[in-house]
Amino acid sequence: MTKTILTYQDLLETPDDGRRYELLDGELQMSPAPDGEHQIALKRFVRLLLRAETAGHGRAYFAPLDVVFDEAEHNTTQPDAFFLHRDNPHRVTRVLRGAPDLIVEVLSPSTRAYDLRAKRQLYARFGVRYYWAGDPKAETVQVFDLAGADYAPPRVLSGEDVLGCPLFPSITTTVAEIFAPE
Repeated sequence: MTKTILTYQDLLETPDDGRRYELLDGELQMSPAPDGEHQIALKRFVRLLLRAETAGHGRAYFAPLDVVFDEAEHNTTQPDAFFLHRDNPHRVTRVLRGAPDLIVEVLSPSTRAYDLRAKRQLYARFGVRYYWAGDPKAETVQVFDLAGADYAPPRVLSGEDVLGCPLFPSITTTVAEIFAPE
């Protein structure tokens, strides 16, 4: 039996059932809706990225917005948030075509393995320079920096550790601020 390899066009034709779908190597992946804890953390990551945008370092985006990584359109995700440095020639129209400079994923129990394995590998393969995986349960952020074709072992930040990115060096926060109770 031949496996069907889906494209972004196939993804667009998927009936809207309120779920978030992505493509990894042409295979459809489904992510359940995030919970409130996820959304609070995401809001704070986005605030950090918006501060970087306001300072003129680039543009911040957040889900739902498709990122189509390849010309064959077999790899499309909806990162929780991403950032394009001002020198990045990619521009967002209806979607982003190509790799963002920084991707932020907030881990949920149902997506943790997928985000830390399959999506991390995809992001490295397509040249996403920085990948942050925030974990609201553990109150940590794993910071992955691209080193060649893969990410270097992550730095795991927590508590009063400072979270920042070389794309916007003067804009930082602490991990505690990301995961502080509302």
